Amino acid sequence: MDTPFDTAAGPEPAPSLGERLDEYSKPIAAWMDLCKKQTAAVHKLQAAVAGGALRDVERLRQAALAATTAAAEHAGGLPPLEFDAARWLSDEDGFLAEIRAAAEEAGVRLYERDGVVFCYP
Repeated sequence: MDTPFDTAAGPEPAPSLGERLDEYSKPIAAWMDLCKKQTAAVHKLQAAVAGGALRDVERLRQAALAATTAAAEHAGGLPPLEFDAARWLSDEDGFLAEIRAAAEEAGVRLYERDGVVFCYP
C-alpha cells in the first residue's frame, strides 16, 4: 500500500544542492567580470595597434596584462566545488527533504512504495 510522506518540520536540513550551487556561483560571477575586463583591455590594445596609436600601445599592453593577471589569480583561488552528491541523494535531509518541501509548497502529496517516490495527478 502507498503511504504518504510526513511533511512535519524536523531538524534543520543541510544546505540544498541549489543553495550550494548558488553560493558557488558568486565567485564564478566575479571571475567572469574579471574576464570581461580582460577582454575589453585586450580589445583596446588591439584597436590601438590597428590604428597605429604608438603612444598608447605600451600603456594598454600593461593594462591588458594586469587584467589578465587579476583574472588568473581569481581563478587560481577558486576552490573545487565540495558537494557529496551520493550522501545528498541517500540522506533523509538531502534530496528527499528538498522534494518533500517542493511538493508541500506546490500542494502535491508524495507517496513512497518500495523505495520509489511518486505522486498521483
